[in-house]
Amino acid sequence: MKKNINILIALTMMVILTGCFKDNDVAEELIEYHNDHWLTYHKMKNNKKDNEMLVVTTSLLEHDIQEVVTFYKEEILQDISKLIDYLENIELEKKEVQRLNQLQLDAEKAKYNMYDELIDSIAKEEDEKIEIMVMNFYIKDNESDKILDEFYEERDKLMKKYNVQWQKDNDGEELMKKTGK
Repeated sequence: MKKNINILIALTMMVILTGCFKDNDVAEELIEYHNDHWLTYHKMKNNKKDNEMLVVTTSLLEHDIQEVVTFYKEEILQDISKLIDYLENIELEKKEVQRLNQLQLDAEKAKYNMYDELIDSIAKEEDEKIEIMVMNFYIKDNESDKILDEFYEERDKLMKKYNVQWQKDNDGEELMKKTGK
């Protein structure tokens, strides 16, 4: 009887400890994903954005349709393709962190498709309709933004669940770290 109780206690402890190790593994992968992969992705994404929009706006105001189409195809779609490739090549083990990466990937693919449709529309439209069409494109609540909102909500839930918090490094960059809980 005492042997059975000891076995039951040992099994219970193994289950509890396994859960703790799993939680710690997910937290570590979440931290690594953000601090390494996501920050790299974010820097790649934001490098050219302001200059690109200035060129597009200037081109639209000058009504140089071919320049706009070429710019979108050769610059914006290529940049988004690089981001998609980067996200697709991140190897993750934990399903919760894989879901975060998939949400980010889905947002980039939705953005790619939006720009691709815009390019096709610009190439086919008459000059006077293009500015209105582009303004509507940027104003509308697009699928990519909705997916990104879901990404941030999911990331916040995982951070809370696995006791991960924000910490600024010496350069002021927001990094994730495990709390002492």
